[in-house]
Amino acid sequence: MPAICVTVGVTTGAGSQLGDIYQLGFLFYRAVNGDQLYEKQFVGIDDATMERLIIAGRLPNRRMFLPHVPQRVRTIIRKAMRTNPAERYQSADEFSRAIAHIPPSLDWMATIQPTGEMMRQAKRTGKADLEVQLQNSRGAWSVSVSRVKGASNGTSTLSRSGLSIDGAITHLNDVFGQLE
Repeated sequence: MPAICVTVGVTTGAGSQLGDIYQLGFLFYRAVNGDQLYEKQFVGIDDATMERLIIAGRLPNRRMFLPHVPQRVRTIIRKAMRTNPAERYQSADEFSRAIAHIPPSLDWMATIQPTGEMMRQAKRTGKADLEVQLQNSRGAWSVSVSRVKGASNGTSTLSRSGLSIDGAITHLNDVFGQLE
């Protein structure tokens, strides 16, 4: 992917603090969503189209997040990646303070394979723990979300199979909405 500095709606070859904030938002987006979701958005797009979509704020898709990403994190990333630099965090300090004020939610332990398959586990205080599995079998994705109430209290599972990756992410978002 080409290096693009976004300032006041145009690309330049020069860096700036607000361009750095944008790039950090871009990096944060990729970090929370993983390489597969991030990179699939760039497949088949030539450099000129990619640049135009990035400048327009349409790439990466700011509405597309993996379901475990808390709303507060999504909001911070979206603000850092605003196309108008005046609407972004105005300093690295302001950006880092926003990140520091994210309330703790779930502490995820993740195992992610290069193929995009993943297993995530989260402990929840006062609620059943969660286990999420996303598996790929010849292009068809299976999703399993289990609420584990401890060794003796059983497990309940919400699962679907035969999905596209987009369908799997949509299903996970629906399930996580029900769990809140």
